[in-house]
Amino acid sequence: MAPNVKSAKKVFVFLGKSVFSLLETMIFTLIPKPRKNVAGEIVLITGAGSGLGRLLALKFARLGAVLVLWDINKEGNEETCNMARDAGATRAYAYTCDCSRKEEVYRVADQTYKAFLPAMIANAHGHLVCISSSAGLFGINGLADYCASKFSAYGFAESIFFELFAQKIKGIKTTIVCPFFINTGMFEGCTTGCPSLLPILEPEYVVRKIVDAILQEKVYLYIPKFIYVLMFLKSRPRKKDEWPHFTLEETEAPELSNLPAMTSYMTELGFKPGSSDSTRRPCFQPIITSCRAALEMDVGSQLNDCPAHQVATAHR
Repeated sequence: MAPNVKSAKKVFVFLGKSVFSLLETMIFTLIPKPRKNVAGEIVLITGAGSGLGRLLALKFARLGAVLVLWDINKEGNEETCNMARDAGATRAYAYTCDCSRKEEVYRVADQTYKAFLPAMIANAHGHLVCISSSAGLFGINGLADYCASKFSAYGFAESIFFELFAQKIKGIKTTIVCPFFINTGMFEGCTTGCPSLLPILEPEYVVRKIVDAILQEKVYLYIPKFIYVLMFLKSRPRKKDEWPHFTLEETEAPELSNLPAMTSYMTELGFKPGSSDSTRRPCFQPIITSCRAALEMDVGSQLNDCPAHQVATAHR
Protein backbone atom coordinates (compact mmCIF):
# COMPACT_ATOMS: atom_id res chain seq x y z
CA MET A 1 0.00 0.00 0.00
CA ALA A 2 2.83 2.37 0.88
CA PRO A 3 4.37 2.28 -2.64
CA ASN A 4 0.96 3.18 -4.13
CA VAL A 5 0.58 6.13 -1.76
CA LYS A 6 4.10 7.29 -2.56
CA SER A 7 3.42 7.00 -6.29
CA ALA A 8 0.13 8.90 -5.99
CA LYS A 9 1.90 11.63 -4.02
CA LYS A 10 4.47 12.04 -6.79
CA VAL A 11 1.70 12.31 -9.39
CA PHE A 12 -0.08 15.05 -7.41
CA VAL A 13 3.20 16.93 -6.88
CA PHE A 14 3.91 16.72 -10.61
CA LEU A 15 0.41 17.96 -11.50
CA GLY A 16 0.68 20.78 -8.98
CA LYS A 17 4.04 21.94 -10.34
CA SER A 18 2.72 21.68 -13.90
CA VAL A 19 -0.25 23.92 -13.08
CA PHE A 20 2.06 26.38 -11.30
CA SER A 21 4.42 26.48 -14.31
CA LEU A 22 1.50 27.03 -16.68
CA LEU A 23 0.17 29.91 -14.58
CA GLU A 24 3.67 31.40 -14.30
CA THR A 25 4.08 31.24 -18.07
CA MET A 26 0.71 32.92 -18.64
CA ILE A 27 1.52 35.69 -16.16
CA PHE A 28 4.95 36.42 -17.64
CA THR A 29 3.44 36.39 -21.13
CA LEU A 30 1.18 39.29 -20.11
CA ILE A 31 3.66 40.94 -17.74
CA PRO A 32 7.30 40.81 -18.94
CA LYS A 33 9.69 39.21 -16.48
CA PRO A 34 12.18 41.65 -14.89
CA ARG A 35 15.54 41.70 -16.67
CA LYS A 36 18.71 40.99 -14.72
CA ASN A 37 21.70 43.31 -14.69
CA VAL A 38 24.83 42.02 -16.46
CA ALA A 39 27.02 45.09 -15.92
CA GLY A 40 30.47 43.90 -14.84
CA GLU A 41 29.64 40.25 -15.61
CA ILE A 42 32.16 38.27 -17.67
CA VAL A 43 30.58 37.19 -20.98
CA LEU A 44 32.45 34.70 -23.16
CA ILE A 45 31.30 34.65 -26.79
CA THR A 46 32.54 32.08 -29.30
CA GLY A 47 32.51 32.96 -32.99
CA ALA A 48 32.70 36.64 -32.11
CA GLY A 49 34.56 37.65 -35.28
CA SER A 50 31.41 38.08 -37.37
CA GLY A 51 27.68 37.41 -37.68
CA LEU A 52 25.62 36.73 -34.56
CA GLY A 53 28.73 36.55 -32.38
CA ARG A 54 29.76 40.10 -33.26
CA LEU A 55 26.23 41.46 -32.81
CA LEU A 56 25.91 39.73 -29.43
CA ALA A 57 29.26 41.20 -28.36
CA LEU A 58 28.12 44.72 -29.24
CA LYS A 59 24.80 44.22 -27.46
CA PHE A 60 26.46 43.05 -24.25
CA ALA A 61 29.07 45.81 -24.56
CA ARG A 62 26.27 48.38 -24.36
CA LEU A 63 25.03 46.62 -21.23
CA GLY A 64 28.41 47.11 -19.53
CA ALA A 65 29.62 43.50 -19.58
CA VAL A 66 33.28 42.42 -19.57
CA LEU A 67 33.78 40.61 -22.88
CA VAL A 68 35.99 37.64 -23.69
CA LEU A 69 35.84 37.07 -27.45
CA TRP A 70 36.89 33.86 -29.20
CA ASP A 71 37.15 33.29 -32.93
CA ILE A 72 39.39 31.49 -35.41
CA ASN A 73 39.51 34.69 -37.48
CA LYS A 74 42.06 36.85 -35.66
CA GLU A 75 41.49 39.99 -37.73
CA GLY A 76 37.69 39.84 -37.49
CA ASN A 77 37.82 39.09 -33.77
CA GLU A 78 40.10 42.02 -33.01
CA GLU A 79 37.84 44.27 -35.07
CA THR A 80 34.87 43.12 -32.96
CA CYS A 81 36.90 43.81 -29.82
CA ASN A 82 37.59 47.40 -30.89
CA MET A 83 33.95 47.91 -31.83
CA ALA A 84 32.88 46.57 -28.43
CA ARG A 85 35.17 49.00 -26.61
CA ASP A 86 33.75 51.86 -28.66
CA ALA A 87 30.24 50.63 -27.81
CA GLY A 88 30.89 50.92 -24.07
CA ALA A 89 32.36 47.61 -22.90
CA THR A 90 34.15 48.12 -19.59
CA ARG A 91 36.79 45.64 -20.73
CA ALA A 92 37.11 43.48 -23.85
CA TYR A 93 39.67 40.78 -24.70
CA ALA A 94 40.11 38.99 -28.03
CA TYR A 95 41.65 35.51 -28.32
CA THR A 96 42.28 33.52 -31.48
CA CYS A 97 40.82 30.06 -31.00
CA ASP A 98 39.51 27.21 -33.14
CA CYS A 99 36.75 25.87 -30.87
CA SER A 100 36.54 22.61 -32.84
CA ARG A 101 40.03 21.69 -31.58
CA LYS A 102 40.29 20.76 -27.90
CA GLU A 103 43.97 21.65 -27.64
CA GLU A 104 43.23 25.14 -29.00
CA VAL A 105 40.53 25.76 -26.42
CA TYR A 106 42.81 24.71 -23.56
CA ARG A 107 45.71 26.68 -25.00
CA VAL A 108 43.70 29.90 -25.05
CA ALA A 109 42.04 29.80 -21.65
CA ASP A 110 41.97 26.29 -20.25
CA GLN A 111 38.19 26.74 -20.17
CA THR A 112 35.44 24.66 -21.79
CA TYR A 113 31.91 23.67 -20.78
CA LYS A 114 33.60 20.86 -18.88
CA ALA A 115 35.96 23.24 -17.08
CA PHE A 116 33.56 26.16 -16.56
CA LEU A 117 30.98 24.22 -14.59
CA PRO A 118 33.02 23.43 -11.45
CA ALA A 119 33.80 27.13 -10.93
CA MET A 120 30.19 28.09 -11.64
CA ILE A 121 28.92 25.46 -9.22
CA ALA A 122 31.38 26.57 -6.54
CA ASN A 123 30.15 30.16 -6.88
CA ALA A 124 26.51 29.17 -7.50
CA HIS A 125 26.53 31.72 -10.30
CA GLY A 126 26.60 31.57 -14.09
CA HIS A 127 24.56 31.39 -17.26
CA LEU A 128 25.07 28.85 -20.06
CA VAL A 129 23.74 29.84 -23.49
CA CYS A 130 23.49 27.39 -26.38
CA ILE A 131 22.73 28.71 -29.88
CA SER A 132 21.22 25.72 -31.62
CA SER A 133 18.69 25.93 -34.47
CA SER A 134 15.20 24.93 -35.52
CA ALA A 135 17.16 22.22 -37.37
CA GLY A 136 17.93 20.89 -33.89
CA LEU A 137 14.20 20.33 -33.37
CA PHE A 138 13.09 18.92 -36.73
CA GLY A 139 14.81 16.73 -39.29
CA ILE A 140 15.21 18.52 -42.63
CA ASN A 141 15.54 16.86 -46.02
CA GLY A 142 19.05 17.30 -47.43
CA LEU A 143 20.48 18.64 -44.15
CA ALA A 144 21.08 15.44 -42.18
CA ASP A 145 24.60 16.43 -41.15
CA TYR A 146 23.61 19.94 -40.08
CA CYS A 147 20.57 18.66 -38.18
CA ALA A 148 22.74 16.06 -36.42
CA SER A 149 25.12 18.73 -35.14
CA LYS A 150 22.26 20.96 -33.94
CA PHE A 151 20.34 18.08 -32.31
CA SER A 152 23.60 17.25 -30.55
CA ALA A 153 24.06 20.81 -29.26
CA TYR A 154 20.44 21.01 -28.10
CA GLY A 155 20.55 17.64 -26.35
CA PHE A 156 23.84 18.38 -24.63
CA ALA A 157 22.69 21.77 -23.31
CA GLU A 158 19.34 20.39 -22.16
CA SER A 159 21.02 17.45 -20.40
CA ILE A 160 23.32 19.81 -18.51
CA PHE A 161 20.28 21.88 -17.53
CA PHE A 162 18.49 18.84 -16.09
CA GLU A 163 21.64 17.63 -14.30
CA LEU A 164 21.94 21.00 -12.57
CA PHE A 165 18.22 20.92 -11.76
CA ALA A 166 18.47 17.41 -10.29
CA GLN A 167 21.34 18.55 -8.08
CA LYS A 168 19.26 21.54 -6.94
CA ILE A 169 21.86 24.02 -8.21
CA LYS A 170 19.75 27.14 -8.74
CA GLY A 171 22.40 29.79 -9.33
CA ILE A 172 23.35 28.57 -12.80
CA LYS A 173 20.88 29.44 -15.56
CA THR A 174 20.51 27.90 -19.02
CA THR A 175 19.13 29.37 -22.24
CA ILE A 176 18.74 27.23 -25.37
CA VAL A 177 18.07 29.18 -28.56
CA CYS A 178 16.54 27.62 -31.67
CA PRO A 179 16.02 30.16 -34.46
CA PHE A 180 14.80 29.47 -37.99
CA PHE A 181 17.25 30.18 -40.81
CA ILE A 182 19.00 33.54 -40.43
CA ASN A 183 19.96 35.89 -43.23
CA THR A 184 23.72 35.37 -42.91
CA GLY A 185 26.33 34.09 -45.35
CA MET A 186 25.77 30.51 -44.24
CA PHE A 187 22.19 30.52 -45.54
CA GLU A 188 22.70 32.84 -48.49
CA GLY A 189 20.13 32.10 -51.18
CA CYS A 190 17.77 30.17 -48.88
CA THR A 191 14.07 30.78 -49.36
CA THR A 192 11.02 29.82 -47.32
CA GLY A 193 7.73 28.47 -48.64
CA CYS A 194 5.71 30.34 -46.00
CA PRO A 195 7.37 33.70 -45.22
CA SER A 196 4.42 34.92 -43.16
CA LEU A 197 4.85 32.07 -40.63
CA LEU A 198 8.48 31.06 -41.11
CA PRO A 199 10.38 34.06 -42.45
CA ILE A 200 14.11 34.18 -43.05
CA LEU A 201 15.24 36.06 -39.94
CA GLU A 202 17.35 39.19 -39.79
CA PRO A 203 20.42 38.86 -37.51
CA GLU A 204 19.70 42.07 -35.56
CA TYR A 205 16.21 40.84 -34.65
CA VAL A 206 17.52 37.42 -33.55
CA VAL A 207 20.23 38.98 -31.36
CA ARG A 208 17.69 41.27 -29.70
CA LYS A 209 15.47 38.28 -28.87
CA ILE A 210 18.45 36.24 -27.60
CA VAL A 211 19.66 38.96 -25.25
CA ASP A 212 16.12 39.52 -23.95
CA ALA A 213 15.78 35.78 -23.27
CA ILE A 214 19.10 35.73 -21.40
CA LEU A 215 18.23 38.76 -19.30
CA GLN A 216 14.82 37.24 -18.46
CA GLU A 217 16.47 33.85 -17.80
CA LYS A 218 14.26 31.93 -20.22
CA VAL A 219 15.25 28.30 -20.67
CA TYR A 220 13.95 27.92 -24.24
CA LEU A 221 13.72 30.45 -27.04
CA TYR A 222 12.26 29.47 -30.41
CA ILE A 223 12.24 32.08 -33.18
CA PRO A 224 9.73 32.77 -34.72
CA LYS A 225 6.93 31.83 -32.31
CA PHE A 226 5.31 29.60 -34.93
CA ILE A 227 7.98 27.02 -34.09
CA TYR A 228 6.22 26.50 -30.74
CA VAL A 229 3.12 25.48 -32.73
CA LEU A 230 5.19 23.13 -34.89
CA MET A 231 6.66 21.51 -31.78
CA PHE A 232 3.14 20.84 -30.51
CA LEU A 233 2.08 19.38 -33.87
CA LYS A 234 5.20 17.24 -33.96
CA SER A 235 4.14 15.57 -30.72
CA ARG A 236 0.88 14.37 -32.30
CA PRO A 237 0.93 10.60 -32.95
CA ARG A 238 1.15 9.77 -36.65
CA LYS A 239 0.87 6.65 -38.71
CA LYS A 240 3.86 5.68 -40.77
CA ASP A 241 2.19 6.51 -44.09
CA GLU A 242 1.19 9.99 -42.86
CA TRP A 243 4.77 11.22 -42.95
CA PRO A 244 5.94 12.77 -46.23
CA HIS A 245 8.40 10.75 -48.26
CA PHE A 246 11.61 12.40 -49.43
CA THR A 247 14.23 11.11 -51.84
CA LEU A 248 17.58 12.78 -52.43
CA GLU A 249 18.65 10.81 -55.45
CA GLU A 250 17.43 7.80 -57.35
CA THR A 251 20.76 6.05 -56.86
CA GLU A 252 20.84 3.72 -53.88
CA ALA A 253 23.06 4.81 -51.02
CA PRO A 254 25.83 2.40 -49.99
CA GLU A 255 26.01 0.82 -46.56
CA LEU A 256 27.42 3.12 -43.87
CA SER A 257 29.91 0.42 -42.94
CA ASN A 258 31.53 0.86 -46.37
CA LEU A 259 33.27 4.12 -45.50
CA PRO A 260 35.08 4.83 -48.80
CA ALA A 261 31.89 4.23 -50.80
CA MET A 262 29.81 6.28 -48.36
CA THR A 263 32.26 9.17 -48.48
CA SER A 264 32.24 9.12 -52.27
CA TYR A 265 28.44 8.99 -52.33
CA MET A 266 28.08 11.98 -49.97
CA THR A 267 30.62 13.95 -51.99
CA GLU A 268 28.68 13.28 -55.20
CA LEU A 269 25.54 14.62 -53.51
CA GLY A 270 27.39 17.86 -52.77
CA PHE A 271 28.41 17.20 -49.17
CA LYS A 272 32.07 18.12 -49.16
CA PRO A 273 34.09 17.46 -45.96
CA GLY A 274 35.18 20.75 -44.44
CA SER A 275 33.82 22.83 -47.31
CA SER A 276 32.96 26.45 -46.56
CA ASP A 277 31.74 27.17 -50.09
CA SER A 278 28.22 28.59 -49.64
CA THR A 279 27.30 27.57 -53.20
CA ARG A 280 27.49 23.90 -52.24
CA ARG A 281 25.37 21.98 -49.79
CA PRO A 282 26.48 22.28 -46.16
CA CYS A 283 29.47 20.11 -45.36
CA PHE A 284 29.27 17.12 -43.03
CA GLN A 285 32.10 18.44 -40.87
CA PRO A 286 29.70 19.44 -38.01
CA ILE A 287 28.80 15.82 -37.27
CA ILE A 288 32.50 14.94 -37.17
CA THR A 289 33.10 17.77 -34.70
CA SER A 290 30.14 16.57 -32.60
CA CYS A 291 31.58 13.07 -32.43
CA ARG A 292 34.97 14.42 -31.44
CA ALA A 293 33.34 16.50 -28.71
CA ALA A 294 31.54 13.41 -27.43
CA LEU A 295 34.79 11.49 -27.35
CA GLU A 296 36.42 14.29 -25.37
CA MET A 297 33.61 14.08 -22.82
CA ASP A 298 34.71 10.48 -22.10
CA VAL A 299 31.74 8.78 -23.71
CA GLY A 300 33.68 7.46 -26.69
CA SER A 301 33.20 3.86 -25.62
CA GLN A 302 29.49 4.24 -26.30
CA LEU A 303 30.08 5.43 -29.86
CA ASN A 304 32.18 2.61 -31.26
CA ASP A 305 29.24 1.14 -33.14
CA CYS A 306 27.82 4.50 -34.23
CA PRO A 307 27.97 5.02 -38.06
CA ALA A 308 28.53 8.74 -37.53
CA HIS A 309 31.51 7.94 -35.29
CA GLN A 310 32.90 5.67 -38.02
CA VAL A 311 32.60 8.47 -40.58
CA ALA A 312 34.26 10.87 -38.15
CA THR A 313 37.15 8.47 -37.50
CA ALA A 314 37.71 8.05 -41.23
CA HIS A 315 38.16 11.80 -41.67
CA ARG A 316 40.35 12.60 -38.69
